[in-house]
Amino acid sequence: MAAISGFFDTYVFGHDRAGLLAAQLPATDAGRAEARTRHQAHLRAELARIDTAERGLISELEQPADPADPATQAYRARIRARFADLYAERTTPETQLKELASAAPPDHDPALLDLLPHAAGIFTRAPDRIKEALLAAFDIQALYRNDKDQVTIWATLTDDTPRTIAALTADPCTDSDTSTPAPGQDTIYHSAPAPKRG
Repeated sequence: MAAISGFFDTYVFGHDRAGLLAAQLPATDAGRAEARTRHQAHLRAELARIDTAERGLISELEQPADPADPATQAYRARIRARFADLYAERTTPETQLKELASAAPPDHDPALLDLLPHAAGIFTRAPDRIKEALLAAFDIQALYRNDKDQVTIWATLTDDTPRTIAALTADPCTDSDTSTPAPGQDTIYHSAPAPKRG
């Protein structure tokens, strides 16, 4: 929670948030593009492996066989069964490649950040019900890496987020929000050392 409080103070409600976001977005997009390229390469390698295996099985079936030999017929039946398995395996990587090719890039709208108040410290001082509402309003997600003692925090802003925050700051008793990612959204993330545990 200390790391999330610092994230809110700096990247969401802080005075330098616009500059930090402007510097972050290209790195975020580049990271997504790199991950997408790696995933596509992995899927193509899997399809190439299946192609090689299928060609090997076809070569075996092309060899002349004695139709009266039950062992040969059983062997060829197992080859056909394995080919059917490989054909089914092909479906998953082919589908994932198509999905990657058709996926739209994220719709960034940095102007949404300008609609939020400058209110560093608001999360730290807020009662628990308001903290819960803020976490929901920004769809806060955190990933902790034990090997690096590092936590990466994501916040998502939608068209509804500024109105939700305005309602929360105007009426501290308000504790409900169901914002979900939608067109016209922006994602902020930041990796930082996790707070030391005592």
